[in-house]
Amino acid sequence: MNRQVLLLVTAQAFAQTASILVMTVGSLAGREIAPDPQLATVPISAMILGTVIATVPASMWMARAGRRVGFITGALLGTLGGLVAASGIVVRSFFVLLLGLFLIGTYQAFTLFYRFAASEVSDDAFRPRAISLVLTGGVAAALLGPALAGFGASLLERAYAGSFLILAAVSLAAAGVLLGLRVPLPQAQIGQSQPRPLLVIMRQPTFAVAIFAAATGGGVMVLAMTAMPLAMAQHHHGLSATTVVMQVHVLGMFLPSFFTGSLIARCGVLRVMFAGAVLLSAHVALSVSGTGFVWETAERYGKPGEDQVGPGTQVNIAESTFVLNDPTSERPWKFRGMEHTIGEFGAYERAPDVDTRRKPVEYRTPAGKLLLAVPDTSFDNGINSDG
Repeated sequence: MNRQVLLLVTAQAFAQTASILVMTVGSLAGREIAPDPQLATVPISAMILGTVIATVPASMWMARAGRRVGFITGALLGTLGGLVAASGIVVRSFFVLLLGLFLIGTYQAFTLFYRFAASEVSDDAFRPRAISLVLTGGVAAALLGPALAGFGASLLERAYAGSFLILAAVSLAAAGVLLGLRVPLPQAQIGQSQPRPLLVIMRQPTFAVAIFAAATGGGVMVLAMTAMPLAMAQHHHGLSATTVVMQVHVLGMFLPSFFTGSLIARCGVLRVMFAGAVLLSAHVALSVSGTGFVWETAERYGKPGEDQVGPGTQVNIAESTFVLNDPTSERPWKFRGMEHTIGEFGAYERAPDVDTRRKPVEYRTPAGKLLLAVPDTSFDNGINSDG
């Protein structure tokens, strides 16, 4: 493989890893610090907005400064964005988090030109393969992005801050890889011929069809990737399950790039686009068909109506703290607070240890519901806490 193409493939893998990492935990981080839960997905919008705003300026600037300088600058913007986003989570500033995501979006704007650079460093025979190879960098990112997002989520005291620090490190590694890039000036700029004006291109019906297909496909993809982590958290799936779903989704995005070129050559562009629309419709139908995994069926755990439940049954757990105020009063216990992020696994997907020195207490409400209080203990920052 051409060494320059290999550098671009590696840089693409790093860049897509950063992007998919944000899609995995961006809305979850937003939910943690947003002033209103309805604003949880705004961080993802900030990243996309950064990409949209920076794409044309990035192209115009690289026409003067060169691909190498532009790509390294973009990767450094991603590094800065990761650091800013992590600091926003630490100080619980929603605005700072949005600023960090916007900078990450500008980084992604530069990465859109990797495939063009691959064509510029390849000869005519290798050019189609070079472009395909760059796009397949997303296959590695499909596995790395969600995995690193999940790993970093509980790395620090503030949930998800570690994920964005990892993103900064990945972006910095991409900048290091791109130091070795050498891209010649495109032939179109060396020659005397002038490119067609943009308005002339936009008037073509083919351009309108391409824009509509790209907007539709991209819109459904972004909607799915933004809503999925929140929906899975709402239905009590842990972050580990979310990362698996994100990995499968992104693999579905990039694996077809190995053979879509051959399909287009054999079947035609419009037929392949129509097949993509059918697959998107199937995705929507499956998304609204249920909230569990396909292997979590009633048949696996017994017949409906049986008292015994299986190991996959979801249980909502919340951790409340009460203080003994006056044992002789009518209400001796005073409510102090509740940790609403405990969920199924405990804070940061790690439940506190059960305190074996004390016995659990159960109470059956008049409505027949069972309330179980299990004593627990935890050790954090040198302090023992009993719950």
